[in-house]
Amino acid sequence: MADHNFVLGETVKTEYGTKGVVNCIAKHITGCDRIEIKPDATSEQMHSDGEFYYPDELNHVDDDQETQELPECNVELGNMVKETIDEVEGIVTIIALRRYNCPQICIDPRQDDGGFDSDSEWADLPAVEVIDEGKAQQFRDLQTESEATETGSVGSSKHNLTIPQ
Repeated sequence: MADHNFVLGETVKTEYGTKGVVNCIAKHITGCDRIEIKPDATSEQMHSDGEFYYPDELNHVDDDQETQELPECNVELGNMVKETIDEVEGIVTIIALRRYNCPQICIDPRQDDGGFDSDSEWADLPAVEVIDEGKAQQFRDLQTESEATETGSVGSSKHNLTIPQ
């Protein structure tokens, strides 16, 4: 994951002029976090549902604000998990930590041939159980060996031989 010190509920300003509150921190298996900003009432921006930004596009604002600790999450990127309601099994590709909700997990489901489906499924953390460490350790090692970018995914424009297959 890209290093940053933004927290849920913090007031920030984007490099594009939007002032708002951190509503979601989404950790991606590609090595870059994306942070959802909901504009505050003083913002001139019209989007009210929130927009996602890379950490490098955000600046801290020195406002007196109440922030929220990140919730506990027993699932790691790269884990093989099973969603217990629909019984979907797959690899964790995104962990979304939201301001007022439980964490949500994005799962790329397994196919019958052992590969992974291109359509992802979202599940609430309480409905997800880890069935195997999966590629989690390899992704932890990759993040410490290579410098994660804060402006886009690692190896997104070309095949990267260091990413576990």
